[in-house]
Amino acid sequence: MKRIMIVMLLFVSMACSAQSQIQLDSLIQTYNTTWHLYKSPSTSLFFSLNTCTGELKQVSLGTTLGSRRGITVINARPLVPAEAQYKGRFALVFHPSSHAFVLFDTEDGRAWEISSRKTFSLDYHYQMSPLSESE
Repeated sequence: MKRIMIVMLLFVSMACSAQSQIQLDSLIQTYNTTWHLYKSPSTSLFFSLNTCTGELKQVSLGTTLGSRRGITVINARPLVPAEAQYKGRFALVFHPSSHAFVLFDTEDGRAWEISSRKTFSLDYHYQMSPLSESE
């Protein structure tokens, strides 16, 4: 009986840890394509990301009469040199209830916070800096 309980406890703990690992891995998905289209969860906007260079564009679809549609360039310059570029290096991570998202470099951990509520410019596309250990 003790062996059965130990085996069951071990099985349950493995299942719980596997589930939490799946949730963490699903935050950042890597794609083996150069361009990937992301849907913003809180608006009718899409974002086109070059996963090699970090170049980013906003794609607005006009869903109502008179609404604006088109493509707005957020970042037109590569964030890494040509020799460091590869498919899947950059990814977008959205917060489900926010109008901000993070452009994440999966190679070196750099991150840029971008707000979809503002007009895009360098004021709203800035590199996030790490918090100091004292904070």
